[in-house]
Amino acid sequence: MPLWPAGAMPSAAPPRRSGRAKWYVLGTAALVLVLLGGGTAAPAYRSVADLCATVDLTPLTELYPRRGRADHTRSSMTMSCKITLQSDSVLGMLSLDVTLLRDADTAKQMFESARTARKVSLPVEVSDLGTAAYTRLDPNLGTELVAYDGNLYIGALWGDLRDPMKTAPDIVDRLTALCRSTIARLKN
Repeated sequence: MPLWPAGAMPSAAPPRRSGRAKWYVLGTAALVLVLLGGGTAAPAYRSVADLCATVDLTPLTELYPRRGRADHTRSSMTMSCKITLQSDSVLGMLSLDVTLLRDADTAKQMFESARTARKVSLPVEVSDLGTAAYTRLDPNLGTELVAYDGNLYIGALWGDLRDPMKTAPDIVDRLTALCRSTIARLKN
């Protein structure tokens, strides 16, 4: 006894497709992931012996041309540079700190923690620096800029030692340029 009604014989099995279609779909999916960033690795950065010698201070020395003593420190994960810069009306200090972490996720966690921890003033996002960046004005210290990119976390603090609230109108742009060039110089 047949399993189908009389005269309704099942058609032949559909032709078997080659494995090319499957590989085409998989290849297209892989290409999309790479183009969207799914296949790219985060940038990696290196340590330098003297961060003060590596930093291009031009964005700040255009306003504050007289340089004071530069102090640098370095450990296995961190590099710091503290330098005084002066004009006729400002005696300021730049503190630049760079931390190299084991991976981008750790750098992001450190960035997010710093952004939410200090409630002195609200952070303002900076869109053209690293993976993410923000700035804020601390009435006791001056203008702070913090960013991360790949495994690098960077913080720059600029303030007039006599009056931290006294700041150049374009200081955020100048600190952004300084941090951007520092990040580029530390890239592997």
